[in-house]
Amino acid sequence: MKKACFDALCSCNIFSQTAPDTLRSLLSLDGITQKRFGKGEVIFSPCSFERLLGIVLRGEATVSKTKACSSDVPMSRLRPSDAFGMAAIFCERLEFPTQITALTDCEVLFFTDEALEKIFSRCPEVAKNYIVLLSEKIHFLNKKIDAFTSADAAERVLCWLRTQYENGEYQPQISMVRLAKLLDIGRTSLYRALDSLVEQGIITKDAKCLIINPEKINVQ
Repeated sequence: MKKACFDALCSCNIFSQTAPDTLRSLLSLDGITQKRFGKGEVIFSPCSFERLLGIVLRGEATVSKTKACSSDVPMSRLRPSDAFGMAAIFCERLEFPTQITALTDCEVLFFTDEALEKIFSRCPEVAKNYIVLLSEKIHFLNKKIDAFTSADAAERVLCWLRTQYENGEYQPQISMVRLAKLLDIGRTSLYRALDSLVEQGIITKDAKCLIINPEKINVQ
């Protein structure tokens, strides 16, 4: 494994407390494979996936959700050291909840459930990190639910922005029309909600992004 890829693996929250030499020895276990994906290639989809934990070593991928009668809605972006498939690997469900597509050429390290179980038994700190990260993802999803269930349009938009927050900015990956459909509010209500958030100083609208004021909003 190239140094850059190994460094990305070491930076993954799951293995952040694992000594590099220990991590190298764990990589010799059966059930761990490294795969490459070309730009635009589907890595996992609801009808085409394997029960594996994936960790991005190089490149970027997007996580999207398919809604009936509409195109895919982007939910998040995966970068080097980010993990996916955590909840699905030990689940017997016959479909994957989202679609993961390579935004650039990617390299991903995959772990089977048997390999993870061996790693957990040898390194309990990895198991603890896994549980913590999974708990954080559940917290994130709860905020997503808030975004879809709030009765107030401005609060619904605000909840959505919180889940998309990154480096103080949200760069829209979907049009306002699609966002209105996603949040189940009218376009007029969406624009009013954004204007209201601007008036309150919570966000600033730029040509390409919505800038969130960290002093006015709790984004944790």
